[in-house]
This record gives sequence, structure tokens and C-alpha cells, in this order.
Amino acid sequence: MTMKKIGKLEKLQYLFLPNKKLNYFIISIIILGVIFGSLFLTVISNSDKNLVITKITDFFTSVTNNSLNYQQAFISSILINYIYIFLIALLGLSIVGIPFIVFLIFFKGFIIGFSVASLIVTYKLKGIIPSILYIFPCQLLNILVVLLLSIYGLTLAKHIFLLLFNKSKINIKNTFKKFIVIIIIALFLSLIATCFEVFVFPFLTKLYLKLFI
Repeated sequence: MTMKKIGKLEKLQYLFLPNKKLNYFIISIIILGVIFGSLFLTVISNSDKNLVITKITDFFTSVTNNSLNYQQAFISSILINYIYIFLIALLGLSIVGIPFIVFLIFFKGFIIGFSVASLIVTYKLKGIIPSILYIFPCQLLNILVVLLLSIYGLTLAKHIFLLLFNKSKINIKNTFKKFIVIIIIALFLSLIATCFEVFVFPFLTKLYLKLFI
């Protein structure tokens, strides 16, 4: 491997992983969210649990019967994902946004954990495959989006704090430019994740349901 390639790889690695401690912190919050989301289904009432099961079975029934409105599902999903992105982006511009970013990180993990647990509760062991299809690669891409945005959002908020209160000499313009690049990357990755979630996931799930459920 040439020195130029090594240099490019290092720059790419620094772009995606600029702060290892912050990376570990955010990943820990996501994992914590997944655990709490998984356990939440065990503490809700039976009526709420039955409602969740009904929603899931209705979704898979619509997939099997080809009655799923893909256009509506795509618009709804992409709007939710993009709102999430812009929320973290806006919160990164404010010092008070730090705890809210942490909450959004936790909530993303919570939703994933709750969704997977719901599939397992609804279909028992047969729900493992739909859970895997749900996570790979769609939710992994969404986690990557949240990870990247959160790293740079928290970093930007920290730099703003240091600039205002510690009068530190920080190149805030450079941090902001990187944040803009990350937002663009996040929008693109989120689009890919949404396409997979809306078009590919139902197709693969339909095949599985016909064969095994």
C-alpha cells in the first residue's frame, strides 16, 4: 500500500472516527437504548402488548397481500429520518443541545431494541429472521448516521462552549465545515436505508413468510 493510499485512509478514518472516547460513549448509549427497548416490552400491560402484536401482524399481512402503500411508506419513513437528522444538526449548534442529542441517541437504540423484541414476541423463534432482515443493513446504516451526526454535533457544541466561555482558540469554521459534510453524507445514507426499509425489507420478508410462517 502506497503512502498516498495510507494518507487517504487515515483522513477517511479521522473523518468518521475523530474521537475514540466520544465514539465509545455514543455506542454505549445506543447499546443501552437497545437493551432498554428490548426490556420495555416485558413491562408494558398485556393490552399494550397485544396492540403491538396486532400492529406487526397487520403490517406483515399487508406485505403478504400486496396491499402496502410503498409511496406513502417511503414518504413517511424519509421524513422521519430526515427530521431526526436535522434535529441533531440543529441541536449541535447550541450548547443546551448536548443532553437532547444524548437523548436522541438513546431513543434510536430504544426503537431498534423495541422493534426487534416485538418481532420475537409476535413470531417467537420464527421472528429471528425478520429481525435480522430489519437490522441488516437498514438499521445499521441508521445507527451509522446517528453515530456520525452525534459525534460531530457534540463536538461542535463543545467547541462553541469552549469558544464562548473559555475563550479557547478553536478553529470553529473547520469543525462546522466537517459537520456540513457529515450532514450531506448522513442524508445520503439515510436515503439508502429508507429505500431498503421500504422496498427491499418487505420483499424479503414476504418470501420468508410464504416459506416458513
